[in-house]
Amino acid sequence: MPPKYLTILVLALSVAVLSACEPDPPPAKGEDPMIEWMKGQINCPKQADHMPKPDPQGMVLFEQAQAIEKSLLDVAMMRWHPQIDQAIDLYKQSAARGNPLAMNNLANIYYYGNGVDSDEKESLRWVNQMYAQNTPMGDYTMGLAYAKGLGGLPRDRDKARELYIKAAKRGNPEALYVLANSSLSPETFTTVNRMLQCAIDQGHKEAASALALNHEVMKDYTKSLRATRAGAKLGHPICLENLAMGYERDPTNLRAQDFSWFGLRQDKQRAECLYKLEREVRELPGYDGWRDPEVAFPDLDERCPPNVEQPPGLELSPTM
Repeated sequence: MPPKYLTILVLALSVAVLSACEPDPPPAKGEDPMIEWMKGQINCPKQADHMPKPDPQGMVLFEQAQAIEKSLLDVAMMRWHPQIDQAIDLYKQSAARGNPLAMNNLANIYYYGNGVDSDEKESLRWVNQMYAQNTPMGDYTMGLAYAKGLGGLPRDRDKARELYIKAAKRGNPEALYVLANSSLSPETFTTVNRMLQCAIDQGHKEAASALALNHEVMKDYTKSLRATRAGAKLGHPICLENLAMGYERDPTNLRAQDFSWFGLRQDKQRAECLYKLEREVRELPGYDGWRDPEVAFPDLDERCPPNVEQPPGLELSPTM
């Protein structure tokens, strides 16, 4: 699959339809089929291996629509902005060429009422079109539709979990994250963390935050640091803040003292740089709203370079 398509796919996942405030799926009855399946896998499943070859013109139309939509995130009256109609039309043209990302965004638009009246049935129509393509993204989104009872669908959390598992086995990072969160126990800890890492490898920032917390609880602070750094590179504001506190080591900041467990030596300049990036993320249009800002810092170590030599092993880059 062309790298450009992969990049846009990762970005589109940050606006996955219907996902806000959705409860975790019910726990598995008996042995967890996802956990058992994952134990037998040598490598992480990758969503890109199961996505259709993109139509070039469809991708051009999608990118044009997405650029317009992103430019309107800070427009308070988006619904009445004439350009939103243009974005919707471009998404529909892209969807007509089989682009699942355009279908995903149209389902979002009609569910949340961005530029149109909220219409769950129309949202479900686009979910159904995406699901008909037999992609991991379509499986996951249809699972969300069943979890919510979207557009007249019977609410069925067991069916939702079944679809999440199908999506996760084909590498959907959101499904891997959701199932990992709902399956965590002392017995599944290692496998759940591996599922989270598989999601992180595909750009899922919330999975990085969850993995850091899991390792923190088990007092494996080096692994917690690596997951925190991975989340910071993916633009997760909490990970950026926690990493900053690890470098700050300020005795007057009680919260920063908590992150002394990372074992980092004080580097105030690096901490200040990380705090600045965290504030920039939180101030982006769309933060904490109906979508997550599409921002990442793969060059974090260049943006916020080290000024103090750290203990051996603590400056290792995360596996990403």
